[in-house]
Amino acid sequence: MADLMDLTKTYHETIRARLEKTGLSPSQLEVHKRILELAATSSDVNDLETKKEAEGLTFAISKTLSIDNWMVKAKAAKEAEDMVAAKMFADTAEAAKKATDNASLGAAIEEASTKGMEALREQEDIRNTFLDAVSAIFDYRNVHGGYLDKKRKFADNLKIHDTKLKSKGKSIAELSKVSTFRQSVPITDEQWQTVLKLYEEMQSPTVDPEAQAKLTEEVNAAKQALSGKSDEMKAVTEHINAKGTRMAYLGIAPKDAPGPYTFEKIWEGGCDE
Repeated sequence: MADLMDLTKTYHETIRARLEKTGLSPSQLEVHKRILELAATSSDVNDLETKKEAEGLTFAISKTLSIDNWMVKAKAAKEAEDMVAAKMFADTAEAAKKATDNASLGAAIEEASTKGMEALREQEDIRNTFLDAVSAIFDYRNVHGGYLDKKRKFADNLKIHDTKLKSKGKSIAELSKVSTFRQSVPITDEQWQTVLKLYEEMQSPTVDPEAQAKLTEEVNAAKQALSGKSDEMKAVTEHINAKGTRMAYLGIAPKDAPGPYTFEKIWEGGCDE
C-alpha cells in the first residue's frame, strides 16, 4: 500500500502539472509548487501540515483558487468584449487577494460581487434602452413614406430612448460598435449603416412627396371603386357577422415533455361580441 506521504506528493504533483499545462491558474500553481518544496524536506504528513500552516498555505489554496477563478472569468469576458463584466470579475479577484482568512475572503468576494452586479444591471438597462431605440428605428423604417404623423410618432419614441442613453453618457452610434450590443441585433454591417442613417433622418422626419402622392392616388381609386356600394358593403358585413364565429382556447401543456398540447375551448361568440 502506498505511503500517505507519497500519495500527498503525487496529489500535489498532479495538480502542479495540470495547472502548468493550462496556464490559467498562476496563483494556485505557486502554492502547489511551494507545498512540494516543503514536502521534499518533511518527515511525514503531519510535519508537512505543520509547515503548511506556518506559511498559511492551507488557506492559500482556497484563496488562490478563488483568485484564479475570477481572473479566468475576467479573461473570457474581455475576449467577448464585455468590459463591464470583465471589470467586475477582475475587481473581485483583486478583492480576494487582500483576504487574510476564509471569513474575510467570503466578505470581500460578496462586497465586490455586489458592486459588480450593480454595474451589470446598469449595463443591462443600457442594453434594453439601446434595443428599444433600434426598435423605434425599425418601426420608422416600416412606415409608409406618406404617413408623416406615424413617422413623427416613432421619431418621438426614439427621442425618449435616445435621451435616456445620452443621460448615461452613451449614444446609439457608439453602442452599435460594441460587439456585446451589436450581437443583440443580428443584422449586417451594411444594414447597421442604414440604421444609423435613419437615426439621423428621424431627428427631423419629413414626408416623401412621391409616396404621399401615390398614397393619395390609391385612396382616391379605392373610394371611386366603392362609390355607390354602401348597401352592398353593409349586406356583406351583415352576412359575415351572421356566419362568423370567434372562439378562444386554453392550451394545456403535456405532463411529460416532449408531448402534444391539448386545447380546451373556453369561449365562443359572434363577430360582434
